Amino acid sequence: MKRVALIINFLNPEKKYMYKCINSILNQSYKNFYIFFIDNNSKKIYKKNILLLLKKRRFKNFYYYRFTKTFSLPRARNLAINFVLGKNEFDYINFCDSDDWWNRNWLKFLLKKTYNYDLIFSDGFEIRKDEKKGVWCSLNEHELIKRCSVYIQSMLLSTNFLKKIKKKNKKIFNELFDISYDYDFLLKHRNSIKYLHVRKKLFNYNKLSSSISSKNLIKIILQWEQIRKSNKIKNFLLFHRKSLVRLIKIF
Repeated sequence: MKRVALIINFLNPEKKYMYKCINSILNQSYKNFYIFFIDNNSKKIYKKNILLLLKKRRFKNFYYYRFTKTFSLPRARNLAINFVLGKNEFDYINFCDSDDWWNRNWLKFLLKKTYNYDLIFSDGFEIRKDEKKGVWCSLNEHELIKRCSVYIQSMLLSTNFLKKIKKKNKKIFNELFDISYDYDFLLKHRNSIKYLHVRKKLFNYNKLSSSISSKNLIKIILQWEQIRKSNKIKNFLLFHRKSLVRLIKIF
């Protein structure tokens, strides 16, 4: 039975979504997991509230790490990976964003196959103010280049796969890309990764409170251009089409 480390990186998240995130994990039908709470220097009340919730739910399989200063998200994720790999007792890692939530059979369906995949992911939903939109994920190269087509909150990453990457690169995520580090990771390993796509909608990506300003979108486009060049992707218009359309809508 595979053992999973579920990493929740957070920095002063909205309380109701944080609780919804944690409870959706505690309600999983698959039980062989630990939660790694990675507190990116949040207010101290967050630790108190989380520990009270875990005590109320009688859940003991967790670790709590609190940074004394705030790091970028890719830096915090890299440190979290180091914590997990240092335990040397987990088969898969997932990053659970603190404002998202999951179907209770998410882990059960992803871990149904016994083959050791490098990456397992599912489809899911995007939650917006007026709609719940189904999203189809893909590691097909054309789809991946056209859009960031695998959501980080849906993915289980093999610890053996991550250890191999760390031997070569030391860091899993490129910390220069504070927004699009996960996209860079997928593109970098798109041709070598052994993956399983579970075609069920099992995660909920919360976009209720997220709005991309023109300044942030321009920053994303600039990061994407760096990523495009570093991963030797030739088709400029296909790669940038989605973000350019969104930029035009803002202006």
